[in-house]
Amino acid sequence: MTRTLLAAALLALAGIASAQAPGLPRQVEFYFDADASSRRPVLELKDRSQPGIDRLTRAIERNAEHTLEAAQLGHYAMQTGRTDLGRNL
Repeated sequence: MTRTLLAAALLALAGIASAQAPGLPRQVEFYFDADASSRRPVLELKDRSQPGIDRLTRAIERNAEHTLEAAQLGHYAMQTGRTDLGRNL
């Protein structure tokens, strides 16, 4: 009885393995496609000069969706002790 069940299970597994569509490439295990919904990392800009801060400010003024620039300015403001401005940004 157990041999019959084992043989039936092995035949079923062999049938599943051979049921793959012929002519299709094998599935790649680690395939990564670009994900539009993923977030890009926030890199700290090293230019803390006044012209650098002015460039970030102008970018935010042109487009309120520049959240990375706002986060950068907020970070600078918090480090220089202007916590209210940093929280607002």
